[in-house]
Amino acid sequence: LEIGALKPAPVAVNYLGFPFTLAIPGYDYVLADRVVLPPEQHVTCFTEKAAFMPFTYMINDHKQSQMDQINTSYTPEHARKYNLSHHADRLIFANFNHLQKVGRGTFDMWLRILRRLPHATPWL
Repeated sequence: LEIGALKPAPVAVNYLGFPFTLAIPGYDYVLADRVVLPPEQHVTCFTEKAAFMPFTYMINDHKQSQMDQINTSYTPEHARKYNLSHHADRLIFANFNHLQKVGRGTFDMWLRILRRLPHATPWL
């Protein structure tokens, strides 16, 4: 973010890292689609201009597919290999974001959920 704010090029574009406004001088555009960024929201909430992709802003390559991992039947042995708790009869409540992205309200909600599900396993 800091490098973009220094305006190292004539045009700076925010893409993929954070699909919302950065509100940092120096960024000219945010690359998005109409699902991630409804046009009516952009007008009032963004400092950047929106460059809308016609279908989706997320570019993917079928050659980099993770289908092998998706189709693999994971077992308790896989979990033990990586030192992860695994119980076939329990819910795993997981969050794979950076914890600084989790606000107090979200964390309080998670605690309320976990209190109601005493056998759930949190992965943070």
